[in-house]
Amino acid sequence: MQAIPTRPGLPSPAAFREWLTESIRATGIPAARLARRADLSQNAVARILRAGADLYLGSAERLERELRAEAAAQGLALPALAEIPAPAESAAEAGHA
Repeated sequence: MQAIPTRPGLPSPAAFREWLTESIRATGIPAARLARRADLSQNAVARILRAGADLYLGSAERLERELRAEAAAQGLALPALAEIPAPAESAAEAGHA
């Protein structure tokens, strides 16, 4: 399967999923509450968290915004998305492009 290139400055879908998973864990926010705050269905968030599922920029932006707001309310700082390296499997796929 050929890797789909991302725009410069945007994390790969795999890197975003990694950031999302770690950010949910760090804030302790339940995925269902995050979904409501981001105006997404619980199923949509579950699909986004699964590797290989479609990821839309608008949904990713809403999730990031809500997670950052939750983290700020708790006095936490989440890492910038650019600081999250892509998981090994996505890096290997990128080499096949």
